[in-house]
Amino acid sequence: AGTTRDAVDALVPWPDGPARFVDTAGFRRPSRVQGVEYYSFLRAERAIERADVALLVLDASQGFTGEDKRIAARVMEVGRGLVVVANKWDLIEERDRSFKELTGLLSPYARAPVLRTSTVGGTGIHRLPAVLSQVHERWNRRAPTARVNEVVAAAQAERQAPGGIRYRYATQVAAGPPRFVLFGAGRPAASYQRFLEGRLRRALHLEGVPIGLRFRTGRHRAR
Repeated sequence: AGTTRDAVDALVPWPDGPARFVDTAGFRRPSRVQGVEYYSFLRAERAIERADVALLVLDASQGFTGEDKRIAARVMEVGRGLVVVANKWDLIEERDRSFKELTGLLSPYARAPVLRTSTVGGTGIHRLPAVLSQVHERWNRRAPTARVNEVVAAAQAERQAPGGIRYRYATQVAAGPPRFVLFGAGRPAASYQRFLEGRLRRALHLEGVPIGLRFRTGRHRAR
């Protein structure tokens, strides 16, 4: 935070054609943002909204801070893919435990993939292109309706929704990010929505991608 004032675009050669990267200003707590930095903050937020995938670079020696969580939440809120880079990993002593803790903290943020890097030695940076491409593909992915119904049926067999709510039909209605509609007896409790979202993410391999769920009453009428 404070080292970059503006969002800078750059076209980078990519296997599937040029990709546009936007280097944004780092975020501080809102109470600390003043003057010119406030406009840098706004431009960084707009860059997230323009992106398909956001790459959140954090200082591994400081852990997943409150500001990191706020940025990740904003990425989820606007429906963008998320990849996390834990930089300065060479400074971490108990690496296995630290990595397990970090991945656990990222569970509410679409289970975003984590890359462990060190810019001093270039460790881990070579993995970035493949992981970014994978998350971008997931963000644009469309699942067959038969597969979506299979996943929802298995989820309901595993755990019934409170109040006896049941969904008889489900389909993906949009991509970028993936959005699904479930037809049944109404909207379930928030905890059950998170359960369904988790099962869809795991079965359809949508790690790092926010999922939108809508619930409609009545029966679906096939066209």
